[in-house]
Amino acid sequence: MKLIGEFFHPGRPKGKGRPRFGAGGHAFTPAQTRLAEDSLGYSALQARPDKPTDKPLFVGIVFRHPVPKSWPKWKRELCEQGMVYQTSTPDLDNQVKLVLDALNHAGWWDDDKQISWLQACAVHGDKPGVHVRVAELPSPDDQRHRGPID
Repeated sequence: MKLIGEFFHPGRPKGKGRPRFGAGGHAFTPAQTRLAEDSLGYSALQARPDKPTDKPLFVGIVFRHPVPKSWPKWKRELCEQGMVYQTSTPDLDNQVKLVLDALNHAGWWDDDKQISWLQACAVHGDKPGVHVRVAELPSPDDQRHRGPID
């Protein structure tokens, strides 16, 4: 697997909001979603490869959500180790959609149908943000392939 880029976007992870409908039935993206996508897209733009790839892709995403201040010390320590999963809103699938749309608009690939392998998790951690890794998948005749991190 050939890593083509990765980046960390600091801040509380957001999810993609549902489209809204205006007069005449026209769909539009909510303002908060646009702002979150633009902010993440700026980080993606800074780290993107020189030209988009046309190969099949692996995308790995880790969403780190803030640790609630009310949690006890023992639970906060588990969060520092990435062992407490985030199970409240925003939903993981909505978070992933926002990231993939931001990378698509930033020009990381020709078409998002190239994403053949997607891995994502949402945890609580001491440094909230989104860590994204994108790699080209190996050709079928590559015998060394064992997983996303070779």
